[in-house]
Amino acid sequence: MAPLVADLHDGLRDRHHGRSRLLLDRPEDEPGTTLSRPGTYVGAGAAGHLMPVTGKSLGWLLAQAVSDLPETRQEAAASAVDWETSMSDHQKRLVVRVLSLLASAERPGSVRETQLNAITNLFLPPFMTEADVAPLFEIPEDSLDVWDADYLEGLREEIAEFWPEPA
Repeated sequence: MAPLVADLHDGLRDRHHGRSRLLLDRPEDEPGTTLSRPGTYVGAGAAGHLMPVTGKSLGWLLAQAVSDLPETRQEAAASAVDWETSMSDHQKRLVVRVLSLLASAERPGSVRETQLNAITNLFLPPFMTEADVAPLFEIPEDSLDVWDADYLEGLREEIAEFWPEPA
C-alpha cells in the first residue's frame, strides 16, 4: 500500500460498536445496525435518528470522490445527495467546490451527470456563490451533453436569481 494511502487509512479509523473499523468499510456491515440512508443510522430497537456528517465521514466521501474508478466517483456523488440533510452548510460548500473541480475534468457521461446532480442539490445560495461552481462554467460547450447543459443552465438561473447581472 502506498504511504499516502496507508496514512489515509490510518487517519480514517473509527471506534464503532466497541471495535476499530475503517470508515472505508460500509456501516451496514455492523451487527444490529442498518444504514437506511447515509448519515442516518438506525440501531437495533431505536426509532432512528439523524446523525450529522462527521469530519471522518466527509473525508471518506471526498476520498471516494477522487477515486481512480469511475463507478466509485459516481457513487460518491450520489452519496453526497443522500447526505444532504446531514451536512452543515460549510460541508456542503466544500463538497460543491470539490465536485465542481472534478466535474470540470470528467468526461461526458453518467459520472459527470451524477456529479452535476449532486452539485445542483447541494448548491445553497446566497451562502454559496458563482465562485463555488466557477470550474463548471469553464467546461467547453462542445463537450457538454444535453443533460450537462441542463444542469449548468439551472445553476446559471439560480445564480442570476440572487446575483443578477448589472444592467
